Amino acid sequence: MRGFLSVGVLGVLAGAVLGAVAAVGVAARADFDYYSSTFRASGSDMAALGVGYGPEFTGADSSVVAPAAYLHTSLGDGRFVELVGTMLTANFLADPQWQIGPALNFRQGRKSADDAVVERLHEVDDSWEVGLSIGWQLQDPNNARNRLRLGVDLLQDVSGGHKGLVADFTALYRQEVVARVDLGVLAGVTVATGDYMNDALGVTAADAAASGLAAYKPGGGFRDIRIAPLAVLHLSENWQLGATVGWARLIGNAADSPIVRDRGSENQIFASVSLGYAW
Repeated sequence: MRGFLSVGVLGVLAGAVLGAVAAVGVAARADFDYYSSTFRASGSDMAALGVGYGPEFTGADSSVVAPAAYLHTSLGDGRFVELVGTMLTANFLADPQWQIGPALNFRQGRKSADDAVVERLHEVDDSWEVGLSIGWQLQDPNNARNRLRLGVDLLQDVSGGHKGLVADFTALYRQEVVARVDLGVLAGVTVATGDYMNDALGVTAADAAASGLAAYKPGGGFRDIRIAPLAVLHLSENWQLGATVGWARLIGNAADSPIVRDRGSENQIFASVSLGYAW
């Protein structure tokens, strides 16, 4: 019964997050997991909501405010369901270290932009992605707040949006430094196929004629690397306040896009503050 109720709570929160995304609209384009990973691998059943700040779209030098959400609920024997931003994952392994299960993600497109030149480019459609989430976690046996998690999320568009595959590799470390404070760092690298890169960062011949930017068709490869220090303040036995400030650097074919090189920025700054309740 507990697992059933927990999944129900997760569904309500997931619906609320997607509703908030729809309400914010194009102003919430950036990758939501950047904002929502502060409590990931915390080791607790937890629900958290907050606010994030980051690039309007991949490669933009303009920033927007977007919702941040996180939910982890145990299904017993090490199995769980987890919501990180707009990505829903599950672990079906009864194993203290290894995690593997399905993933579902909503990636918002680029319908408009503050930049008048980018505004003339093709629209980037919203995408529903499905795939696999794999993780390996090491926990301090004497203090569950000290832990390391390595993972990869493999996501394939199935909705006819960007039509590509995106692989996101992450590493997260958290350490108790004093009784009420944990510090840590989240690092990651994103790799994508040419279909995704061309949709998000390409400039078609029609785009070039309309915008004046050079035509560009990127191939697949690395999209970005990123690092984000994080802090968690334990307000009470149940309530926690988390914050992160991060930097992502577009690299390779992504950085060479005229959208980034001429109109945007290779450097992407993001931040979030979230309030979480653990049980």
